[in-house]
Amino acid sequence: MAETVPIDVVPTPGSSTLQTNEPDPDDQEFQRINDTSTAVCNRLLKAMEMLRSEVSATQATSILQTLLKIIRYC
Repeated sequence: MAETVPIDVVPTPGSSTLQTNEPDPDDQEFQRINDTSTAVCNRLLKAMEMLRSEVSATQATSILQTLLKIIRYC
């Protein structure tokens, strides 16, 4: 017979087996990668907003699909 666990049971920190690896805030390599990734993402978001404001929805969809293909094959 299977054991049932009540829905309202909250696991305590000692009973959880989930482990997370938080990055070290003093890790220079992580910070360099994170800063670069953030800059690229911000530029992409800005470009997408400009695209939306300057072209029709159909054109924007086509352009974004092309960009995703380019990114996928890089």
